[in-house]
Amino acid sequence: MSARRTIHYRMAMELKVDVDQWNEEFASSYLELVASHRTEQEVGLAQLIRAGISPDPPDDWKDPHAE
Repeated sequence: MSARRTIHYRMAMELKVDVDQWNEEFASSYLELVASHRTEQEVGLAQLIRAGISPDPPDDWKDPHAE
């Protein structure tokens, strides 16, 4: 599994979580993650896990940014 494919997948899934769940509760939860993780990447990973989304792309996921 390539690192580029994985980061593209995670970014796409983070956008989906953000758009689908943005409300006051989500904002509060997000701020908790920011306060308890050192990097933006760690926050994004924790956000996916908290939302029940696998941090690894499924075999059939097509990277729209693949060369």
